[in-house]
Amino acid sequence: MAQLDSFHGMVVSQYFSSLYDFIVFENVSKKFRGNTSKFHYNPLPLTTRTLKYFENVETLHLYKESEENFGNDFFDLNKENGDKKDCENFYQVVIHFKVSFQIYLTNSNKNFVFKNVTFTKKDRENYGNVIPSGVTFLGENCFEEVDLSTLEIPNTVKTIGEKCFCNMKNLIIVTLSTKLLSIGKSAFEGCEKLRTIKIPDTITSLHNFTFNCCCSLAEIKLSQNLEVLGELSFGNCTSLCSIELPNKIKELQKSCFIFCTSLKKIILPTQLSKIGKHCFEECNQLKTIEIPSKVERLAHFSFERCSSLMTVTVTDKLRKSDSFRELPLATRH
Repeated sequence: MAQLDSFHGMVVSQYFSSLYDFIVFENVSKKFRGNTSKFHYNPLPLTTRTLKYFENVETLHLYKESEENFGNDFFDLNKENGDKKDCENFYQVVIHFKVSFQIYLTNSNKNFVFKNVTFTKKDRENYGNVIPSGVTFLGENCFEEVDLSTLEIPNTVKTIGEKCFCNMKNLIIVTLSTKLLSIGKSAFEGCEKLRTIKIPDTITSLHNFTFNCCCSLAEIKLSQNLEVLGELSFGNCTSLCSIELPNKIKELQKSCFIFCTSLKKIILPTQLSKIGKHCFEECNQLKTIEIPSKVERLAHFSFERCSSLMTVTVTDKLRKSDSFRELPLATRH
């Protein structure tokens, strides 16, 4: 059996959750002694009493706002900035907790590195409609009802807050960050002129109402890692004629494609196991659909008022279930 050498021991120890773990680790074997002195950053929060264990720290990481910063305070216009206490000098101070764009901007010429910068509605009103590079989080309602036709979201942005771009009535083109991890509820709801959207592969789910009432949306490129489409995520997208669902999708939630009155073609992925209530209601141009074998029941009104639907391919198990009656009468053969 291979044994852990001192270098790989250090690599493993960076995931320890307490100082006690580090102390015990150094007493396991002579080769692990002095392990903490090898670190040039702190893998866990430090205090004035524990700093001595990481004597060679050059880069201080602050994971929560309440942690000891050893006098390395950043300037905040919205707070009372008291007398500066004795400061421990570090090459860099990396801030992991959320800060406003105003704080980021005010302290940009110092040795702070901000990993979680929020651009709020107030920031947009103060600094303009161009999203600055360095922003990682777009706040709730940030661009709601703003009159713009195009928008580019820089690749530093990882999260879009709820209703961030809601009711931008003239928005036609938006370029999403390739590093995006989350799109909040109703983020683009009511963007009536939005024509096309490409969702990066970093997204694994779409929340409720994400693109609801985007009535001009005709071309959608979904993330290949999507597993869930939330309620009304594409509801009332009346210009949508076809959509390709990635193979990893397991769930289409309630009213996902309700009132997509132009939808003619959709291929359901083989991994799909749940189709929510009213999912395809009023998709009256849809003529044929194949239900994957993992779907064992159809929720109420899944295909309600799909007046053109004539052919539905289902498994024998689904055909024998009482939920088979949820299909239009003309398709039950």
